[in-house]
Amino acid sequence: MIRLRDYQVRAVDAADLAFLGGARSVLVVAPTGAGKGTIAAWRLQAEVARGGRVLFFVHREEIVSDVASRLLAAGCSDVATRSGGRLVGAPDARVQVCSVQTLTARPDARPPATLLVTDEAHHAVAATYRALYQAYPGVPHIGLTATPERSDRTALGDVYDELVTVASVRELTAAGWLVPCDVIAPARAAQALACSPAEALARYAPRGRALVFCGSKAEAAELAARHGGACVIGETRDRAAVLRAFRRGEIPFLSTVQVLTEGVDVPEAETVILARGCSSVGMFLQITGRVLRPNTGKTRALLVDLRGAVHAHGMPDDDRAFSLTGRAISGKEKGEPIRQCASCGRVAKTWLGACPRCGSAPPPMPAQRVKAASLAKVSSVASEGERRAYFDSLCAQQARGGYRPGWVGIRFKARYGVWPKWPVSRAKEATA
Repeated sequence: MIRLRDYQVRAVDAADLAFLGGARSVLVVAPTGAGKGTIAAWRLQAEVARGGRVLFFVHREEIVSDVASRLLAAGCSDVATRSGGRLVGAPDARVQVCSVQTLTARPDARPPATLLVTDEAHHAVAATYRALYQAYPGVPHIGLTATPERSDRTALGDVYDELVTVASVRELTAAGWLVPCDVIAPARAAQALACSPAEALARYAPRGRALVFCGSKAEAAELAARHGGACVIGETRDRAAVLRAFRRGEIPFLSTVQVLTEGVDVPEAETVILARGCSSVGMFLQITGRVLRPNTGKTRALLVDLRGAVHAHGMPDDDRAFSLTGRAISGKEKGEPIRQCASCGRVAKTWLGACPRCGSAPPPMPAQRVKAASLAKVSSVASEGERRAYFDSLCAQQARGGYRPGWVGIRFKARYGVWPKWPVSRAKEATA
């Protein structure tokens, strides 16, 4: 029997309500380690119990069997797989895990379905996926992802009707389902690496248990060959065996480019070294998520960010808002500034007292800039209504005189010392 955690129950209920409300496709967003496989297995079992059939799309052939194994481990039975043109299991199995490549190349191999599920659903806007969805018109569709946008920043509103957020990284960390993550990075984002990946390994992961994301396949291969690790790239045929050896502690680190960003559970990994640029917040979250899962003896994770991507994308546990349109992943609000420990390099939000990682005192706050200005007693200030009335009068003048919209802001700031908070277009409509 599948047992759901509280937040997983909320996610299942929210998705069901969305379907009852008329949605035909629902995107379920959950951080890496939140148990998307368990949520999927619960929903699959419910569909099978009603006599339905489930088609589970996977974006890479090499991880089809891994996804099927996770569904079986979570309690889902009667599972078959289709990948590389091969069927493993009963052809009439109620749950079929299939690679997108196989079903695209073999239209005759597409099994019937009453529910579609897409793993790593940020790929769902690709033409190959859309063609498959069109082959199952009217069939309800659930997408699963930790990052609802593509690397080209395309949102997913063209594929999904509604979005359900399962939980935040901060919530899961507080509940013990994920481990806290320390961050080591340069003081600001840079084009060059702060040190070589080999130096980062020696300094921050001396006992191994590290994943290193390199800038190219050649860099990943050279690092593994020279320092006793293993390289995992798209061409790696024995990937499953390499991952098993890493989990047993026989390989100290894995070097890769992008292969290990999705569909891989390695809770034994304690450190991730980001030795490349990372312009996409989705990719940043996928990479950092690799080390957040708890494991025996593991109480914290470490991100070594050699080019300072954290300054662009925020901390791994920052609260984020997700959307199907516009900016797909964004910070909920402007957070505290990021500070860095001068002794160990740990990057984090402002903290009080000693550095939580090395115990050093925090850096002093910088002195505020001083610009001489006269001071006078203030007896009253303009009310909100007075400011808005003046703003509206400026907008009317701007419209009559044909001035640029920026003229309004300049005149307003000259009187009150701050920029207006109302858009010029809205005020023009109000005074028309």
